[in-house]
Amino acid sequence: MEWTQLLVDYCAAIADHDTMKLAVFFVGILQQQGTAEVSETKLSFNIVNSEIRQALENSPHSNNNDDYDDDYFQQLFLASIDLLTASKGANSNPESIVKAEIAIVNLLSKKLLVDPSFYLSPVIIVVKNLRRTVFKNFPEDGQIIDDFSNCIQRPFKVLISNKSENIINISAIHIFTSHLFSIYLKYNKINALINLYKVLSGTVLNENFNKRANIDTTPALPTQALFNYFIGLSHLIQSNYVKAHTSFQEALSYKHSKSLGTKIRFYLLPLRYLIDGELPRDAFFEKYKELIVLKPLFSSMKKLSLEAYSLTLSQFKPLLLHFKVYSIYLKLVPKIQLQIVKSTYEIFKSITESEKPHIVQQHISQMTTSLPPPPLSPFALEGEYIIPILNNIRTRPISWTSFTKAGYLTPENASALKDLTSLHHQEESKVRGKAIAGDPQLYAKVLIESLDLLVNSNGLKVDGETDLFSILLTLLYDGISTPAAGPFTSALITTYKDKSIDIIGTLLNKFQADFENEENQIIAIIAAYILTVILTTAWESIDHSVSHPLVENLFAFVHDKLLANDTQLKFIALQLLKELLSIKEFKILYIKSSDFETHYASVLELLKNNGKLDLQMRYLTIYYLWVLTFEKEPVKLLLETPAHANIIPVLFQIANDAVKEKVVRLSIAVLLNILRATSNSPQVVKKYLLLNGLNIMQNLLARKWSDEDLRLDLEDLHATLADSVKSLTTFDEYENELSTKVLHWSPCHKNQEFWLDNVDKFKENNWKIVRQLTDLLTADPGSEKQLYLNQAVVCHDIAMIMKLSPEVSKVLASTGAKTKIMTLMNSPDSNVKFEALRTTQLLVANLL
Repeated sequence: MEWTQLLVDYCAAIADHDTMKLAVFFVGILQQQGTAEVSETKLSFNIVNSEIRQALENSPHSNNNDDYDDDYFQQLFLASIDLLTASKGANSNPESIVKAEIAIVNLLSKKLLVDPSFYLSPVIIVVKNLRRTVFKNFPEDGQIIDDFSNCIQRPFKVLISNKSENIINISAIHIFTSHLFSIYLKYNKINALINLYKVLSGTVLNENFNKRANIDTTPALPTQALFNYFIGLSHLIQSNYVKAHTSFQEALSYKHSKSLGTKIRFYLLPLRYLIDGELPRDAFFEKYKELIVLKPLFSSMKKLSLEAYSLTLSQFKPLLLHFKVYSIYLKLVPKIQLQIVKSTYEIFKSITESEKPHIVQQHISQMTTSLPPPPLSPFALEGEYIIPILNNIRTRPISWTSFTKAGYLTPENASALKDLTSLHHQEESKVRGKAIAGDPQLYAKVLIESLDLLVNSNGLKVDGETDLFSILLTLLYDGISTPAAGPFTSALITTYKDKSIDIIGTLLNKFQADFENEENQIIAIIAAYILTVILTTAWESIDHSVSHPLVENLFAFVHDKLLANDTQLKFIALQLLKELLSIKEFKILYIKSSDFETHYASVLELLKNNGKLDLQMRYLTIYYLWVLTFEKEPVKLLLETPAHANIIPVLFQIANDAVKEKVVRLSIAVLLNILRATSNSPQVVKKYLLLNGLNIMQNLLARKWSDEDLRLDLEDLHATLADSVKSLTTFDEYENELSTKVLHWSPCHKNQEFWLDNVDKFKENNWKIVRQLTDLLTADPGSEKQLYLNQAVVCHDIAMIMKLSPEVSKVLASTGAKTKIMTLMNSPDSNVKFEALRTTQLLVANLL
C-alpha cells in the first residue's frame, strides 16, 4: 500500500470509528518506519492533520461528544508523526523510537475505557511492537526500561480498575499482564514481579473479580496457559513451591504452544520430586526429547548417592541458574537423604544382625555430600535453669550394683553404663556424647532396654529409682544433642523407634503429673526434649494414630510451662515449640486444636512485654509468630482479636530498635506474612502506614545488612507501603489514634475542614465511633495524666460533632454518655472542666 494512501485510510478509520481498520493502519505505519518511501514522500503533515479534523467533524460518532474530541485525535496523529520521524534514525538512536511508541501507548491508554472496542486493539499492537524494539536494543536494565514498564502498567491498571459500563474481555488483561511478567523476569525485577502478583491476587485471581458484570471471561482464553505459566514463575521466585506446581499443572491443561509446554515441564520436573517424590521415567524423556538434557540429573537421584548428585548438579549449575531453578535442586538434597534412610530401613528388615553395622556405615556414607549449606547442629536445650541441673545429674554418685540387684538393670547393661559414666571431663556432656556416637547401636540398645526395664518394674525396690531415670535420660540427651549425634539418633529411629516413643511418652505422662516435685520436673523436661527430637526427625515414618496424640500431649506440656511464673520454664517451652512447629503436619494439628487460641494468646502475651524479654526469648517468640503466620487462621486471629491489637506495633518497634539481624529479619518476615495472608488488605496496609511503617522501612534500608534476604524483604515491604501511602487520609489517622485508646491533640482535632469532610462517617454503624469515643471517658489508660487528656479530647470532639450533627445528642443521652460529660464539669483538671462545660452547653441546647 502506498504511503499516502495509508495516511488517507488512517484518517478514514478514525472518522468511521472502525476499530479493526484503525489497528491495521497502525500496523502499516509501524511497518513502514524508516523506509525510503516515507523518507522521500513530500507530504505536508499539516494537510493530513486538517483532513483528520474534517473527518472528525463529519463523523456521526463525534457529534457533541467530548469523549471523541478533535484535539485528542490530532495529538494521536502527531505522536505517529514523531514515531515516523524517529524511525529515520533508528539504526543510530533506537531510544527515540521507543519514546515515540511510549507516547502513543500513553495517549491511547487515556481513553481506553471510553470505548475499549475502538482503542484496545491499537494499544495491543503498539505494545507488541514496543516490546520487540526494547528487548532487541536494550539488554540491560535502566531508565528506558523503567519508562517502558511504566508505560505498559498504564493500560493494565486502567483495565483492572474498570468501573465503566463497557465490557472488557479478560484476555486483554492477560495480554498486558504477560508483557509485564516477561519484562520483570528478563530484567530481574523480582520485587516488581512479586508486587504484580499481589495486585493480581486481589483482582484477576480473586473469584469475585470474574463475577463482575463488566468482565467477560468467555470463550476459553488462548492466553490462559501463558498467564498461569507466569503466575507459576512468580510463586517459584517466592519459594511457594506447592502453589508453583499447581499453577504449572493448570497451565498445561490449557491450549499451549510446544515451546511453552517445554518450559513448563522444565520447571515441573524438580517440583514433582520435591512435593510428591516422583521421578520421571525413561518414557517421559523419549516423549519430550527436548528435555533429555536433564536426564543425567534425575538418573543421579535414582542412584541414591549424594556424591553422584552433587557432581552432576555442579555440571548443570550454569543452566539451572539461568532458569532460576538451581535453588530448587539444592532443596532436593534432604529428599534424597530421606530416601536413603528409608532404603536403609528396608534393607535392615531383610538382613542378619551381624551384617547390620556394615550396612549402616555404607548407607551413612551415601548421605555425605559437599553441597551447601552444611547440616545444622542438633537441637540442644539452652538456659540458666536446665544446663546446671543436667551438669548436676552427670556428677551424681551412682551405685550400679544396687540397681542391678534390684532388677532395674541387667549386669551387661550396668557394665556398659558404668564405663560410660566414668568418663569425667570439664565438658562431660560432649565427652559422653562422643563416646555414644562411637558405638551408637550398643548405646541405643543399652539405654532403651534399661529404660524399658525400669518403666515396667513393680514398685520401688531401692532408693534412687527417680535418680536412675534422670541419669538414663540425661545420657540419652547427651547422645542426641552432641554434634556427632547423627548415627545414634538414626539407631534410635531405625532400630528402636517404636520402643523409644512408647517409653519416653510413658515417662512424660508419669512425671509431668507431679510437676511440683523438682526431680519429676527435670525428668519430664528431658523426656519432652527427647520425644520432640524423635518425632520431628522421624515424623514421616510414624503412623498418625501414634504421633498425633504424642504431639498433642507435648503441646499441652509446653503450654503449661508457658503459663508458669518461671521465665526459664517459658524459655524451655519456646525452644520445644520451635522444633515442633517446624513440621507442617504438627503445625496444622496445633492450629486445629481446641486450645489453640489460648496457647496462641499466651505466647503473644510474652511478645507484648517485649522490653522484659532477653534476646533469645524475643527471637523465639517472634519465630513462633513467623511460623504460624504462613497460615491464614492465626493471622485472622491476630488482626481480629482486640487483645492482640498491640502486636503489629511491637513488631515494628522491634524491627526498628533491634541490633541483631536475625531479630530484624524475623520481625519483617512476620509483617510480610500478614500482608500476604490478607492479599495486601488495604486495611492492613493502612495500619502499617499509620504506625510509621514507611519511615521505619526507609531507616532500615539505609543500614548495611549482611543478609541479602533481609534487604529484599525490606525492599518488598517498602514498595508495598510506598505504593499505598497516597491513599491515606486524615480520617484514617483519626481512627488509628482512637484504636490505641491514647488520644492527644493531633492536628485533625482542631481542623474545621476535617470535621466538615468527615462528620457523616461518625454516623455510620449506629454511631459506632462516637460510642468508642465516649467509652474513653472512663477507660483507664494507665496514668491519670493520660486519662485527663483523653477526657478533654473526647469532650472537644463530641462538641464538634454536635455542631454539625445535633442529632448525636439523643445518642449521648440514651447511652449514658451525657451524664459522664456533665460530671466532668467538676473535674480537677482545668482543660477537662473547660471542654466538658462547652460540650454540656451544646447538649442542653440541643435537647431542649
